[in-house]
Amino acid sequence: MKHYHKLLLFGLLLAVIWTMSIYFFHNRIVEAEKNNIYRTALKEAEVAFEKDLTYRRWVAGLGGLYAEISTKLPPNEHLYVPNRDVTTTGGKKMTMINPAYMMRMVYGMMDKEAGLHGHITSLNPIRPANIPTEWEAEVLKSFPSNPSIFHELAMENGKTVLHFMRPLITEKACLKCHAQQGYKEGEIRGGISVTVPMSGYQQTLDAFIIKTNISFLTIWIAGIIFITGGFLMLSRYEQARSQAEEELGKTKNYLANIINSMPSILVGVDPDGNVTHWNMEAEKFSNLSSREAVGRPLAEALPKMQDELEKILAAMKKRSIATDSMQTRINGGITRYDDITIYPLIANGVQGAVIRIDDVTERIYLEQMMIQSEKMMSVGGLAAGMAHEINNPLAGIMGHAQNMQKRLLSDMEKNKSVAAECDISLEQLHQYLEKRQIPKMMEGILESGKRAAKIVSNMLNFSRKSESDCRHHHLPELLDNTIELAANDYNLKKHYDFRKIDIVRQYAPDIPPVFCAGTEIQQVFLNLLKNGAEAMTEKEYEQDSPKFICRIKIENDMVVIEIEDNGSGITIEPKSRIFDPFYTSKAVGKGTGLGLSVSYFIIADQHNGVMEVESVPGEWTRFTIKLPLK
Repeated sequence: MKHYHKLLLFGLLLAVIWTMSIYFFHNRIVEAEKNNIYRTALKEAEVAFEKDLTYRRWVAGLGGLYAEISTKLPPNEHLYVPNRDVTTTGGKKMTMINPAYMMRMVYGMMDKEAGLHGHITSLNPIRPANIPTEWEAEVLKSFPSNPSIFHELAMENGKTVLHFMRPLITEKACLKCHAQQGYKEGEIRGGISVTVPMSGYQQTLDAFIIKTNISFLTIWIAGIIFITGGFLMLSRYEQARSQAEEELGKTKNYLANIINSMPSILVGVDPDGNVTHWNMEAEKFSNLSSREAVGRPLAEALPKMQDELEKILAAMKKRSIATDSMQTRINGGITRYDDITIYPLIANGVQGAVIRIDDVTERIYLEQMMIQSEKMMSVGGLAAGMAHEINNPLAGIMGHAQNMQKRLLSDMEKNKSVAAECDISLEQLHQYLEKRQIPKMMEGILESGKRAAKIVSNMLNFSRKSESDCRHHHLPELLDNTIELAANDYNLKKHYDFRKIDIVRQYAPDIPPVFCAGTEIQQVFLNLLKNGAEAMTEKEYEQDSPKFICRIKIENDMVVIEIEDNGSGITIEPKSRIFDPFYTSKAVGKGTGLGLSVSYFIIADQHNGVMEVESVPGEWTRFTIKLPLK
């Protein structure tokens, strides 16, 4: 629309210029014709003047002419010369015709026939009829200082006429009649005034103007039609171009929105490695706007791509897609992983490449978590199988121990009869066994067997899949079972024995059951207990000793579990980073960094709960788990 308005203004300006040009040339031509007609009329007046002057000289040179007196030719009463009137021998009365008288009669005839009028005039006329008009008087007064031709257009009786006047110089032949007025030869004694009617010339001019108007109007209309046609053609072209431009703009915006909406970094480069495109993800990653990045070398705009330049140039040369997976980088102390894909431009002769950089850290984390989960499932399955295998000999051991107690220590009749057959006193046998502490050993065997059976039972419960364990659980019971399971964890390499750690239980009464996956919650508890136990090995205790404080309470429709240790604490900031996958504060080789991230995933994602951590470095660490009651 903006270009259309400009085009319209240009068309109007062109039409105005065209109209002004036509008007200018029309006026020039009409004005030229007016001047031409004026010169023609002026020429006619000059011819009449010269003719008048010639006749006057001819008549004056002859001394006058005589003609018979008649009603049409009476004697000139203003002529005072001898022999003005004479009679011929034949008796005819004749009168003298001087130049002025003759030209007066000639102009009278011309006035009737052609409208041309002329007369001699003077500031000192002999004949009263020759008294000058106001204009003629002004001209006569200027003759002494400016004896030239005077002419102008004027209105007489509603008609346009041309007044023409030239000075009349006294010649020798003129003195016959005008000497008595005191004129001398060579003096200006008046002027000859000629009046040319302009009606005929005006008709010619009007006809010319009409023809010129028609011609120029035709030319003007043709020009306007041409301008209008050109404007319509250009406006259609401009409209089509604007529509195409608008569609192109929409397409570009659409593609730009698609490119900018993608979570990947997209960078376009030319064959020289200079940036040609820079999407919003690239702006966020590099802190460079598109305007700042475009035109820069790729290695300057994105330094991490310095090592990829050879691959990019090779991909453009071979016109084949190149990939570089799992490129590592450190961001805020956390290892991130990127997949880099190079797409060479191969269509329509365009050279360059598009580089796509995808942050696959989350995917790698999930893959590692899945691997870890599979490992845990495998270990769980192995533990379940081992527990079943251990149960069989354990049952035999405990059964035989119970039988030994019955057959050696009880006063059964069968024991007495068998002892008598062997000539052995049952009482003396009991005394021997007591002195050798055999009953105590048997009790130890049974107690250890029961303890082993409970450990096997806990392992079986922990190894069951969570899908089959989603029900209402008593969290104090789950936590106690997990503590018993953790109590069997002893590792010389880790230098701790869980059984030497004090456990302080602070359970609120009447904790209602919570719907959850019991084995998964136990996995979280076990992970926190093991991490706390390991942390306490890193601290040297002087007056205090390693201790866990386990709390369970209710707050705002949620069950809150707190597991607090008095270990070395957490020094990283923010502390919530310990829930990030693969982040670990342990030494290399002592942890995968997945335990707490898996625990956080179980609580936050699978149980819609909350998991938080608080710590004072060197003093204590507290993990808080909140599970909804509903």
